[in-house]
Amino acid sequence: MLEEIYPASDDIFVLVVDVIFALAAGWWVYCIRPLPKTYLSEIIFPFQFCVRGLASLWLMLLTSLSFLADCFYADPTHLVRPLMAAEGLVWLFSTMLIWMEHRRSLQTFPLLRFFWIFRWSIFVKTFVGILHEPRLWTIKAVSLDVFLVSVLGCMTILAVAAVWPQKEITTSSPEVLALTRDRLRSFTGKSFIAKAPPSGTYGSIGLSKLKQLFSEPSTIKHASFDGTIPLSKLSLKIYIPSWTISRRADASFVSYKILIVSPDETWSVRRRFSDFVHLREGLPDYLRKSQYFPDKSLFKRFDPKLIDSRRTRLEKYLNFLVSHPHFDAQTSLPLCDFLELVRQPAKYTLLIQD
Repeated sequence: MLEEIYPASDDIFVLVVDVIFALAAGWWVYCIRPLPKTYLSEIIFPFQFCVRGLASLWLMLLTSLSFLADCFYADPTHLVRPLMAAEGLVWLFSTMLIWMEHRRSLQTFPLLRFFWIFRWSIFVKTFVGILHEPRLWTIKAVSLDVFLVSVLGCMTILAVAAVWPQKEITTSSPEVLALTRDRLRSFTGKSFIAKAPPSGTYGSIGLSKLKQLFSEPSTIKHASFDGTIPLSKLSLKIYIPSWTISRRADASFVSYKILIVSPDETWSVRRRFSDFVHLREGLPDYLRKSQYFPDKSLFKRFDPKLIDSRRTRLEKYLNFLVSHPHFDAQTSLPLCDFLELVRQPAKYTLLIQD
């Protein structure tokens, strides 16, 4: 029955398009796979991403099940096997690209957007043809209705998403974007994507880079203070390699990825600017008046240049705290809570002044 809906000429044309798209999509998956990506715990799931991802996944399931049914039951009401196999493959690539591009903060592949619109237009033409053939609705009408309406709905969702791309929600810092740009070469080169393994992932720094950073001498100037000096201190270095803009229905905010490096271990925490302000309020006066702490901006809060400038100053401020000669990070409750340090009891010796 569906062979009458899809003429043989249309089947061949769609099959050729599917094969071309599958080859191009497979190449693009191979290209973007090594790029820096967001941690799973930091991924934001906006509404449009979820809707188009589910639509593409549902199309993949429908076409795959139709192919399996045709293989096992040889039902003549299903499409020809090569076409259904190609359909399942292209919608699998479509679903993979939606996920991989979102996790890597990439724009939707132009060929993928064109494919969504093209397949929607082909199916609309087919659907209109079905409406003019009432006899086709008398055979297994319920199952046919559900199949056609669900496919049309999913393809319409993807076509709309192709015309109005998703607004970028997760923004990485310039260092991460620079890493991505270094991985991408111009079209005039032998390869569009560099094949060397990435040195790190989104929100992280490679181990070799950590060792290099940890071995570098500190260049932070310390404020003068006279009083007590802690007997022992934990050697820490702090880096803020990336930041993320989170947009939600009720509020939008910027969070910073903080990497804490000690001689024994390395861990990371994520904090908002308000957390930095709260930390500063709980510190002694001689640590509050630091030139490194950035001012709170009421305008252009989500400007990338402003955010990255603030990121740099916050990193300097945290290193100023943990490397201050008269301040022990492990004895400060606000700083231990902020960095998730294990707090140690304070042990001091008095300075004897003449």
